[in-house]
Amino acid sequence: MTSKQVVIGAVVVVMTGCNVLEHAGWQHDVLTSPYPQRRLLAVAVLSNESGSSAADGVALADHLVHQLETAPNVDVLPLNRTIAHMEAMGINRVSSPADALALMRAMGADGLVAGSITAFDPYDPPRIGMVIELYTLEAADALQRVDPRQMSRQGTGRPQESPGKVGRQPVGVVSGVYSAADPRVRQRMQRYALQRGPIKDLDAWHRYRISIDLYSEFIAYVMSERLMEAEAARLVRDAADRPTES
Repeated sequence: MTSKQVVIGAVVVVMTGCNVLEHAGWQHDVLTSPYPQRRLLAVAVLSNESGSSAADGVALADHLVHQLETAPNVDVLPLNRTIAHMEAMGINRVSSPADALALMRAMGADGLVAGSITAFDPYDPPRIGMVIELYTLEAADALQRVDPRQMSRQGTGRPQESPGKVGRQPVGVVSGVYSAADPRVRQRMQRYALQRGPIKDLDAWHRYRISIDLYSEFIAYVMSERLMEAEAARLVRDAADRPTES
């Protein structure tokens, strides 16, 4: 590298250094996907088990849709389409694996995210608790491929996988309660807000604290991130458990 190139490089760093530093850690707040190929997901309306009439299962489900669809190789069906299919099926919530399977097949989805709101306080400092579950068509089909009669007839040798392991549903569950009064939550919210607000707006996170809709968006991001991490860990475990060809 010539001295002229060094000088030019130094000038570029000086000119852009503020932006780089202010957005340091950006890569840590981008959803990653565990899927090597495209997956189509749907998100069901969340049931309200918080005891608060202010909790909106439709709004939070919609935030989950928008967060999950930012992950690479993940497409998410519009929430209104899922609601229409649920209404056609005569259900207002996914309360069993059978509901999830029927809804996935009706929509042609590879997976379904469902769950409930467990805590909700919209006043400063806001507090939201959620449980979300992931169901997959692949796991449901694996369960149906297991023949209980074949399992009962099986004698010595390598045991066959049990239905509970092969087709367990849901395949992933994450839960949490997040209060803006918690310093750890506040720190994460500050970073999230800074990355999505105007440059140098170090107080952008206050908007997420005083607006329950923006805070719900932030919590949906946190839950989506945790769900994708749990799914990545599950796929690694399943690959390790899969028998190798001799």
